[in-house]
This record gives sequence, C-alpha cells and structure tokens, in this order.
Amino acid sequence: MADLYGDELVTALGDGMNAVSRWGFGTDDAVVAGEVFAQHTLAEQLDPLYSGTDPEQVVADMAAGVQSLQDELG
Repeated sequence: MADLYGDELVTALGDGMNAVSRWGFGTDDAVVAGEVFAQHTLAEQLDPLYSGTDPEQVVADMAAGVQSLQDELG
C-alpha cells in the first residue's frame, strides 16, 4: 500500500484503526458486543429493513435482540 499511497497515509490508517473502539472491544460491553456480532443479532434485521419494514421497528427489534443477549449473559 505504501508504494501506491505513501507511508504517511498508511501510518494514518493504522493509527486510526488502533484508535477506534470497534464492537465494544476494550470496553465493559466487549462480551455482549462479541456475541451480537457472532450471532448476527443486528445483521438479521437488515433484510426486513430492505423489505420495507419501518426503520423505527427495525431499530426496536435490534435493541430487543441485544437486550435479550445481555439478559442471557447476565
């Protein structure tokens, strides 16, 4: 990549990736975030969204799915 974009951009990209707390990693919510990702809790709700389901309902269903996982994990 450095040959194409230069060392400065490659360094900036790496620094940016290290600064972002992705999916709750490094937080108190890391376990539930990992389960949400592994079980496709949010991704499963995308099809209804694309099929015309009200976005507010999709968000509510996503929140309910995450809450259910949180309850299961204790």
